[in-house]
Formats: sequence, C-alpha cells, structure tokens
Amino acid sequence: MDGDSGVAVMDEIATSFDRMIRSCDDTVEEVQGFAMVIDESAAETMSSVEAIRSASEEVGDSTQQISAGTSDHESIQNLAGEISNLSATVEEVTASAEEQTAALTQVTDTTEERSERAD
Repeated sequence: MDGDSGVAVMDEIATSFDRMIRSCDDTVEEVQGFAMVIDESAAETMSSVEAIRSASEEVGDSTQQISAGTSDHESIQNLAGEISNLSATVEEVTASAEEQTAALTQVTDTTEERSERAD
C-alpha cells in the first residue's frame, strides 16, 4: 500500500464516517421532534381526561339531584294520595253527621209535637 492509496482510503473512511454522523444527527433530531409531538399529545390527553372527569362528576351530581327530586316527587304523590283518602273520609263523616242531624231533628220535632199535644 503506497502513501497515496492509504490517504485515499482514509479520506473515504472519513467521508463515510461524516455521512454516518450526519445521518445519526438527523435521526436524533427526528426522534426529538417525535418526542415533542408525543409530549404535546400527552398534555392534550391529560386536559381531555380532566375535562371528562369534571363532566362525569357534574353528571353524577345532577343524577343524585334528579334522584332526590324523584324521591321527593314520589313522597309528594304519596302524601297527595293520603290527603285525598283523608278528604274522602271527612266527606263520609260529614254525610253521616248530616244524616244523624236530620234524624235527630225529626226526633226533636216529633217529641215537641207530642209534648204540645200532651199539654
């Protein structure tokens, strides 16, 4: 191997090595860019997860309020039914009292008539 051919081989090796290093640099830059995209996507995903969690909590609270309202509504309906039954009972008692008052009035009238005849 003479001097000139050794230099040419070394130049070729150096040129190949430089291309390899530039290729590695390009690859590292690509990986870093990809890592940044992933990092941004992860941050956006976390924001979305937080928004979903917050919305889920609001839905849960609303569901509990609706459930409580439904329970209150059922209680009010039950109470209305009981009041209706009580009202019907009061009407029956009133009707019965009116009948008894009418019967008592007849007895009183009859008693007064007999008392007047006896005098």
